Amino acid sequence: MMQDGEKTREDMLDRAAYVYVTGQFPSHLRKHYTAVLRAITHYFRKPVAFDGRTGNIKLDDRVVEDLDLDKHPMVKEVRNKVAEGYFIQPSRGFGTRRPFWRVFMFKLQGEHMVDKITVQADGAVKKGWD
Repeated sequence: MMQDGEKTREDMLDRAAYVYVTGQFPSHLRKHYTAVLRAITHYFRKPVAFDGRTGNIKLDDRVVEDLDLDKHPMVKEVRNKVAEGYFIQPSRGFGTRRPFWRVFMFKLQGEHMVDKITVQADGAVKKGWD
């Protein structure tokens, strides 16, 4: 799939990790990166986001293995947070960006979102979505 040492491979790690975790493309990508993501994904009928609620864009299993995405810091941390009861927020609202280097998450208390956090590409977790 992607060869080690290629610039495209390195550039695609965080972008592919975002798609793997959320089941959707990040927003505001350059055409080249969108084309690469289209080539390595396919539509899937059931939600594929790690929390099982949203996302119908599935990354090819070979790409997940090639890029070793299960060891990516953001992938590992989002998986941990989902296990702790957090949900992935697909977007912060109409017209907002979905950057590939951040995954927005929250917990529910009744019907209300509480404890909003952001998991960054390096695996760091910060409070809030700003």
